[in-house]
Amino acid sequence: MFSHIIAAFSFFTRLPFWRLKTLTKEDYEHVVPFWPIAGWLTAASMILTFWLSSLIFPIALSVIFAFAVRLFVTGALHEDGFADFFDGFGGGHDKDSTLRIMKDSHIGTYGVVALIIYILLWSVTLHAYFTTLEQILPSGCFSVSHRLWTQNLQMSLIFFAADPFSKWASSNIINILPYARTQQEAKNKLVYNKMSFAESVVGLLCGCIPALICFNWKIIFPMIASAMASSIVIFLCYKKLRAYTGDCCGACFLISELAFYVTALALLNPVG
Repeated sequence: MFSHIIAAFSFFTRLPFWRLKTLTKEDYEHVVPFWPIAGWLTAASMILTFWLSSLIFPIALSVIFAFAVRLFVTGALHEDGFADFFDGFGGGHDKDSTLRIMKDSHIGTYGVVALIIYILLWSVTLHAYFTTLEQILPSGCFSVSHRLWTQNLQMSLIFFAADPFSKWASSNIINILPYARTQQEAKNKLVYNKMSFAESVVGLLCGCIPALICFNWKIIFPMIASAMASSIVIFLCYKKLRAYTGDCCGACFLISELAFYVTALALLNPVG
């Protein structure tokens, strides 16, 4: 299992974890169950970046910096899949044309527009989450530094909860649908193995524990929204392809995570 975890860190990030151990093709075939563990690392990178940058820059910039650092850590792996997913599903008329478009390395109009909308929604939602925290904290009870520390802590918790859980919710696609291509046709010449019962339990625990230890009972609603969003994407993949690709996995994660953040913001709304 240790080899599979190192393979997951090596596959889902651009950090040189592969230097820690010699990895085999079989190790990479079992990375998906440990995708949520990689989410712990990417969430930590966003948390550290947000904390440090918020000491110097406005919150809006700090949110963008946190997003940019995750892009750097992952090599924009998920965003690349997200763009290809929308290009394929937007421009493809059937399974074959959809798969052909998704495999094309060039980005199209659907992918560009989808990425722009996604980045805007992600950054605006997280900025609004922080400012809403400021509105609901009791006035006069904390010093300025204490209020900022409290807001930063809550932002850290939402990062730590959303990333691993959304990756777990999205990882289930490999157990529900078959892979759409042969191993030779795959972009990375790799087909993920379906998860065993033990791997499914590990993925569930690694995905859910950060959310459950960080929040009160209301966190169940963002978790439900995230799971529902991933289920919708999986259903679309079934309707269009009767299968999944790596691009589908990336799109599933980003859409699922965004649903988590939007629902968490809605719960903070003082009017609600």
